Amino acid sequence: MRKIKCQEFRVEALQNNSQVVVLFSTGWSGSSIIVRGALHEIKEEFEDNISFIEIDKEECKQICQDYGITKVPTLLFFKDGAVVEQLNGVPSKNKIQEVLAEIYDRG
Repeated sequence: MRKIKCQEFRVEALQNNSQVVVLFSTGWSGSSIIVRGALHEIKEEFEDNISFIEIDKEECKQICQDYGITKVPTLLFFKDGAVVEQLNGVPSKNKIQEVLAEIYDRG
């Protein structure tokens, strides 16, 4: 998973013609650390088809406001520049895998 800066968001998530998972997190959030670890474990299974990026909620307040991100961690799943799924809190590793498989299966 690659941490990006606010100004990279448009290119990495919105102008990307593939599937992108964005983790909105903070450095101090224990829940964010848990979700980051789960994504790290499962990204190898999907990384050929899905990009995994992380953005700091506290640094990128305008982006968070634009997408209604009020809690960390939050996962946004983008496909062709549009949000197709959102998970808040600490979803299980299995739940994240289910969502990824569903997005991938949609072609």
